[in-house]
Amino acid sequence: FASTYPLSRHWRRAQSIQSDFKSRETGGAITSMHTAAHLRMSASTAAATVPSWSDLKTKTQSTKTGSALTANAALRKEGKGAPHRENTLRLFGDSSKPKITLFRDHAAWCPYCEKTMLLVEEKQIPINVNLVNMRSYGDKPREFLQKVPNGLLPALEMPNGQIVTESQAIMELL
Repeated sequence: FASTYPLSRHWRRAQSIQSDFKSRETGGAITSMHTAAHLRMSASTAAATVPSWSDLKTKTQSTKTGSALTANAALRKEGKGAPHRENTLRLFGDSSKPKITLFRDHAAWCPYCEKTMLLVEEKQIPINVNLVNMRSYGDKPREFLQKVPNGLLPALEMPNGQIVTESQAIMELL
């Protein structure tokens, strides 16, 4: 475990030094100064080996791949960009707001949701996409359950408010 996680090794070493320090409290100034310096060194080593999330984000965005991923994420928010499981809007060059909404699983594991999204992408149908948890990832939102009481995914909400829950029927409508 300690070899896999360097912080654990540093933490255990610091704990060992602290217990050693407590047992030597009467041992004189040299021992306590040495132990305090060693604790500071262990803490600085641990801090130096683990960058912060903001440092990692900055570092990855400075690469060619990182900047491309960031640009694509910005395009997805506008309904453009490449197909992705986090898309909540697909416009395909249409500037008007889509009239239909597809409720699909958030993790993109549901094969029925996936085949429905493949059809949307292939036919380039402008659509709102609402991401909903599967039951294995937690409770479904109350707003979704009010529209679809049985909680089935995928579900398509038509402009007139009608809900269709069978993937085959959804694909035929699209």
